[in-house]
Amino acid sequence: MSDSEDPTVECPHCGSADVDKESAFGSEISKTQYYCNGCHTVFERIKYDGKQPGE
Repeated sequence: MSDSEDPTVECPHCGSADVDKESAFGSEISKTQYYCNGCHTVFERIKYDGKQPGE
């Protein structure tokens, strides 16, 4: 994975952890776009910092 600050991201299609961040923003500002080198699929992951709203 190209960005060390991101947690381990796995492809939801094949389960590979060999993914690269394509874009900090996907179809929405709350999503990040990744590319899987295992199955050559682009997918999005919701950004989540672990905090509940209002914390």
